[in-house]
Order: sequence, then structure tokens, then C-alpha cells
Amino acid sequence: MSTPEQRRSAASLAANVSWAKTANWSERTAPARAARDQKFLDQVPPEITDPVQRAKIAEAARRAHYQRMARASHAARRANSAAKRAA
Repeated sequence: MSTPEQRRSAASLAANVSWAKTANWSERTAPARAARDQKFLDQVPPEITDPVQRAKIAEAARRAHYQRMARASHAARRANSAAKRAA
């Protein structure tokens, strides 16, 4: 049985080998980007049918999502820093 650290190291190695064999990174990640974009388009109310307006609303939803993630990351870093100082 391997330790969590050994599994993490093996997974990291496998990921690096896989990306080293990928000639077109953009093409490989295109399905994930399309799914991400669709996730935000799905949040637009269906009664908004104008494609330009739908795109604007989806972009605002995307920005809000990443802003929430940044705030959570900042809070986690502050908490981690405070815990290290207290230790």
C-alpha cells in the first residue's frame, strides 16, 4: 500500500508525462473550456434570448465566480498564516 504522498507523486509524474506527449495543449483543453463556458451560459435566464445579452450576462457570472474563488483563496491564506503564527 502506498502513502498519500507516494500516490500524489505518482499522479504528478503521470500528468507531466501525459502533457509532455501532448502536441497541442489548446486542442486538448478545448472541451473543458467549452464546458466551462456552457456552465455560465446555463445560468442565464431562458427568457433572455438575445445572444449578445446572454453572452454579457454569462461573462458577468463567470467574473463573479472567479471573484468568489479569489476571496475564498485569500481567506484561506489568511487563516493559514494566522494558524502558523499561533503555532
